Amino acid sequence: MGDRFDETGRIRIRESRPPIDSSTGVVIKKDTLLLRQAFCHAGHSLVDPNNPRFDGERGIKLLCVGKAGRGVVYLSPFHKDHRKQLEAPAFEDGEIVRLLCPHCEEALPALAPHDCNEGAMYVSLYLNAKGDIHHSASVCNAWGCYASFLRLSSEVITDLRASLSQFGMPF
Repeated sequence: MGDRFDETGRIRIRESRPPIDSSTGVVIKKDTLLLRQAFCHAGHSLVDPNNPRFDGERGIKLLCVGKAGRGVVYLSPFHKDHRKQLEAPAFEDGEIVRLLCPHCEEALPALAPHDCNEGAMYVSLYLNAKGDIHHSASVCNAWGCYASFLRLSSEVITDLRASLSQFGMPF
């Protein structure tokens, strides 16, 4: 199955942080990680010069689809920062929204479940145009989730492994 999957078909995820350098767009600013680039799985950039700015840095643009309709949300590019700007109908807190690439309108791939709400998932944003899961960030698709900020995917996987091991379940 290649080196991306193990012999049982489970995806292999390194638990290391992506390198902090220009190739991944991850830099440190004001003592926090900043993502200067993000891509969908097809390689479309989610960071555009026209995106609104957060502390001088361009936000990450996603298309959201929910019960009230569809629209655009701009996420803060700072790690664990809850700020966002919405150009969409109001979604209900806890509503599971579909997060899509604003260019190809394909759903962003699910990475792992999140325990904030039934059906909630972390979805992946890639740090390079290659769609490398080892260099990715994630955001929860439950509107208003307490973890509604960018997280490195390696953190999500580490948390999931810890949670499953408490119940004696392998990951």
